[in-house]
Amino acid sequence: IPGGGQVALVPGPVPPAAADSAAQAASDAEMGESLSGCMVRLNYTLNMRDAPAGEKIGAAPFDATLTALRRTVGWFKVDYHGLQGWIAAMYVEPKGDCG
Repeated sequence: IPGGGQVALVPGPVPPAAADSAAQAASDAEMGESLSGCMVRLNYTLNMRDAPAGEKIGAAPFDATLTALRRTVGWFKVDYHGLQGWIAAMYVEPKGDCG
């Protein structure tokens, strides 16, 4: 920023509201295998997406260990402090029964 002055930081766009639970359940049933007892440790800070290779809805930090809810080829659906989204499997270390 050339010259003096002030800089104001403003929040960016808010992610769209989550779909209702019935629509989400139907969508999940079509996307991958349900998991129980699977955790994943992130090797990088990763974008979380609304579907495998979908739109970015948030991010999870490097070295976090998250509960994995579902798995498809190349993707895990995880929960990060209540935000559920998909992360790329190639950048995590699975722990437990991850299919």
